[in-house]
Amino acid sequence: VAVPAGSYDCWKVIATATFNGHASSEIAWYAENVGLVKRLQDGELWELTSYEPPAPSSAPMGSPGSVEQMVVTESMPQAAITVDGSADDWTDIPRIAFSYASVTQEVAAALSGNNIALLLNGCPFSVSDTVLVYFKLRLSYRDGDNRHTVDLWTSGSVLYGMTDGEAVSGLEAVLSCGVLEVKLPVDQVPAQVTLDEVACGMDLGDGTLTELFRFVSP
Repeated sequence: VAVPAGSYDCWKVIATATFNGHASSEIAWYAENVGLVKRLQDGELWELTSYEPPAPSSAPMGSPGSVEQMVVTESMPQAAITVDGSADDWTDIPRIAFSYASVTQEVAAALSGNNIALLLNGCPFSVSDTVLVYFKLRLSYRDGDNRHTVDLWTSGSVLYGMTDGEAVSGLEAVLSCGVLEVKLPVDQVPAQVTLDEVACGMDLGDGTLTELFRFVSP
């Protein structure tokens, strides 16, 4: 697949979804060790324009990394977040709104003590649905950035979670009335937390995960 960033061997993924009677379709191309390089969604084309491989890093969650060198001069303010399925604690925290298939949702990240707190407001699913939600985070320290992925999935009436493919002790997650809240401890509190990407997929019964929505930070 040829895009402005180069040519890649890709997996082609075709997904369809319907929300509130509105049908949406997407064709996406993913390259190994790169991720999404091209997407055609409802007639709108998205292509990767540039890509620079990250430097190798094995830093654990909450430890300073050196994937990208970026100087952070101002620390993110602390917030008192209680994971209870309510967005009331997030009133003073900046949120990013995005729309997918006519459904408007909001995402946000905050520091709460020695924890990172995450919010997805307007989530059109419940724990009784078979869904997977992931957050891709960028933790910024004084000497560099570190990237991590938080995965959450439902099974019956239970919400499970892990970070970077491993179980995390102390991770809290609640999905109630369209509000998904997550809080997980870190070894070292970063100066900033940035949401690079948030996405959700659903198992429609054949073992194939169908992407339902995706937010990508501009």
